[in-house]
Amino acid sequence: MVCRQCGAQVPDGSAFCPSCGTAVAATPEAGRETPQPATVSQAEPPASGGQGSGGPIAAAGGATSQVAEPRMYSLPVVESIARQRLETDERLTFSSYLAWTILPALTVIGIVVSIVAAYVYQFKLLERRNRHFRRQQEFMRAVVRCLRERFPAETSGPAAGAVGRLELLIGEAEGRETEHSPWLWAVILPIVTLGLASLVTWYWLTCDFGRHSLRQREIMDALNEVFRQLGLRAAAIVDDSAVPRRNYWAYLLLYIFTAGLGGLWWLYIMMKDGNDHFARQAMVEDQVLSVLRSVA
Repeated sequence: MVCRQCGAQVPDGSAFCPSCGTAVAATPEAGRETPQPATVSQAEPPASGGQGSGGPIAAAGGATSQVAEPRMYSLPVVESIARQRLETDERLTFSSYLAWTILPALTVIGIVVSIVAAYVYQFKLLERRNRHFRRQQEFMRAVVRCLRERFPAETSGPAAGAVGRLELLIGEAEGRETEHSPWLWAVILPIVTLGLASLVTWYWLTCDFGRHSLRQREIMDALNEVFRQLGLRAAAIVDDSAVPRRNYWAYLLLYIFTAGLGGLWWLYIMMKDGNDHFARQAMVEDQVLSVLRSVA
């Protein structure tokens, strides 16, 4: 580099001329800025949605997440309880009773068989009453659980009052339809009291099915109201399982004035009322199951 003042050579990088001391202007090389390494800009995060405008959801074929629909986990329980009626709702025939009690009594040895058979049938009548009532209560409890599982929002919201009334009626049935020991009331006490305790047992067998059928009809009406509030308008249950209300005292007087012969008619009525109710109640349960399966 040459000094502009005196023409002397100035070493590169010197700020003044060594000959005359004149300040040396910065050379283009000296004034040029040192180029900085290019900064690699970080890639901007992809817009919400990912690849393209559709994002990963679109790349996956447009699939969207869906909330699982409530399911009836208790439906198999209801179906199982309904099948148990083949065991609990035993149909007893009056002809078989006569075959085991009256005909053997025509012989001396057969009298013992006749007495034992009479106690056996009394035991079976009381036992089937207990088992049917218990199974009906379990069936309706399981039905309510199904509805709560399938319609959780509705049964705790708009239809909560109707469901509460239904549960209240089921609870009342459980409190009133208590069980009575068949061994105690159909065998032991009648033997000890020489048959007098059987009059208590026959009171239950005469009156309880009529009261039970009325409660069941009230429960079915409450269930229909629940169905209506859940939007199942075509699901009305028709309950035709009513049993006539029997007058216990009328049958007791008939038994006394006929020296026991009226007891045969009395027994026939007790068997018939249970048999008729079981057959009609089975159809009611099938209707309820049909509704539950249609919305499961």
